Amino acid sequence: MRKIQKLVQTATLAAIVCISVVCSADEKELTFEGDIRPLFRTYCFDCHGATEKLSGKLDLRLVHFMEQGGDSGPAIVKGDAAGSYLLERVKGGEMPPGDHRVPEDKIAILQQWIQEGAKTARPEPASIGPGLGVSAEERAYWAFQTIVRPAVPSITKADRVRTPIDALLLAAMQQHDLSFAADADRPPSR
Repeated sequence: MRKIQKLVQTATLAAIVCISVVCSADEKELTFEGDIRPLFRTYCFDCHGATEKLSGKLDLRLVHFMEQGGDSGPAIVKGDAAGSYLLERVKGGEMPPGDHRVPEDKIAILQQWIQEGAKTARPEPASIGPGLGVSAEERAYWAFQTIVRPAVPSITKADRVRTPIDALLLAAMQQHDLSFAADADRPPSR
């Protein structure tokens, strides 16, 4: 009987942990800049934002442009994913045209974002110039960061340190109780 109670307690605890993990993943607040703009950059901006002539006169570069819509009316209705024409076209496989389809997991993110009110990370400008530009989120990508020379750590066993790179390597290795191997013998002269 005790084993059964222990199993039930363990299963209950496991279920609570799983539910809390799922809930915390679902609680992530989606934003246009962080979650939707990268998706649109991959699948939509070639026709709806990156060029002077917009297909269907629909500009997807700002949320209020989507609400305004194009030739077919508003592209999204904040808080109403089912009533958003953009989502309907993407789910139906009509957009983007051709063979390059939006994956189901990305469609789910788009649907969740619209349903949650199509939030933005910051207030949007009334208008923007031509082209896509680079957002603050894109600019934060590591490849756009200024190169910074790391500080050379001071090492207690400095007899093996001949260059600043040796110091950086040895500092990292000492955290795991590692050190350099012995120097190799020089090959005999020919």
